[in-house]
Amino acid sequence: MRHISCLKLSRRTGVFLFGCLSLFPMTLAASGGGETSRNYWAAAEVSDRSYAGVERFSQRIFVKPGLSRVEVEQALEEAAVELYEEMNADAVVIFAYQEGDNHMVSFTVGKATYAPGGNWANAGSSREVELRLEVAEGYFSRGDSVNDSGSDVTLHNDRGKIGLSLSPENWGDDWIIIWIPSGTKASIVDTYEAQLTASHQLVRYRVRLEKGGEEYDGWVHEWDIR
Repeated sequence: MRHISCLKLSRRTGVFLFGCLSLFPMTLAASGGGETSRNYWAAAEVSDRSYAGVERFSQRIFVKPGLSRVEVEQALEEAAVELYEEMNADAVVIFAYQEGDNHMVSFTVGKATYAPGGNWANAGSSREVELRLEVAEGYFSRGDSVNDSGSDVTLHNDRGKIGLSLSPENWGDDWIIIWIPSGTKASIVDTYEAQLTASHQLVRYRVRLEKGGEEYDGWVHEWDIR
């Protein structure tokens, strides 16, 4: 789910600019005269998407984990307005992620569009510039895994067996430590979470169990846990 809000801003006023941040190169820097949220930094170079004399730019940023909605929106506002001012742009868009997320998708934390009418497609028009914010609700529930470390669980699926992987990100045959019968008891020792898109979070668990007098430790899918 996404939360969307729009705020009207006069062109070049910087109403929501609490300080000056340099989005390029890849580090956050203050240029004095005010304070910033300091809750974000550049994830990639600024992308120039201008055409036919219309100046448009986009930027991908990382934000800190565990921010409030107000802090996320403030970071998006600051990044958008600063990029708009620094590039003397007609329109800018900011895509926000948490470090470790797939930042090749649209966004996993939030998006800010600062453009005429709040619409990227209106770049170059005479409409009043507006800030449009979209925030991914999934960001605020990260770390709220159903199962905690130390929890006793049962491994189960309809195939009748579960593969324990050496890695939470790989499930090929070369990564499988052992195949365990469905119904096997285990204990959770770690959790892996990755926000793949604004609405899709991947969760996997590292479990420890005994089989045939041997102890095994490996990763299983969230849906294999009961």
